[in-house]
Amino acid sequence: MEREQKAIIEGLVTTVAGLFPVTAAITNIYNIVQATKKEARLEEFLSGIAERINTIEGRVNIDFIKHEDFEDLFELTGRLATQERVKSKRDGFRNILLNGAITKDPNIELLESYANALSVINETSMILISTLHSPSNEVLEIKLDERNIDADLETPLGLIFPEWGYEKTQEAIHLLTTQRLILNNRRSEGHPGDSWAVLGKSCVTDKGLGFVDYIRNLD
Repeated sequence: MEREQKAIIEGLVTTVAGLFPVTAAITNIYNIVQATKKEARLEEFLSGIAERINTIEGRVNIDFIKHEDFEDLFELTGRLATQERVKSKRDGFRNILLNGAITKDPNIELLESYANALSVINETSMILISTLHSPSNEVLEIKLDERNIDADLETPLGLIFPEWGYEKTQEAIHLLTTQRLILNNRRSEGHPGDSWAVLGKSCVTDKGLGFVDYIRNLD
């Protein structure tokens, strides 16, 4: 079984390296995962890239992927993905890499900060910031009133995710705040009757807006 998986990974390396000159980075990751028995996660990471290569091939920033910064980003996202238990986060690491590869003027420090932030937050935090960034129609129908217009985020979020409870919600907010993805300040820009989205999106920082864009699947 180990020999079969190694052959699969080697085939994926050939496919991915056909577009991205990152063989050395993959070798470094592979040496790490062999010791920790996480080969299946590396296979998932590489196959996810290979499946999307045709989608992005004409949009790739050639200068960037030939630069050592891209190889560093590949190694960072690959290593974090193989260490991560939660699949949605592993998908996020892959998406940061691929979205970075098609960015016209990439900021490597910012891309690495997205990956590092993703490694720290939990799945609840991902749901929360995605909701703040792009609220669903159901969330948009929630209106501000005197109870929540000047409240911290915990109050209105209790209406959206009542099943989370106060502590789970507070933990998600804390993780996002410490990574500078949101601000949990009191807000008074809205008025009673406004959509809650007015309050919610105003709490997302510029870094948080970019973070959500990069962890999402490519269009």
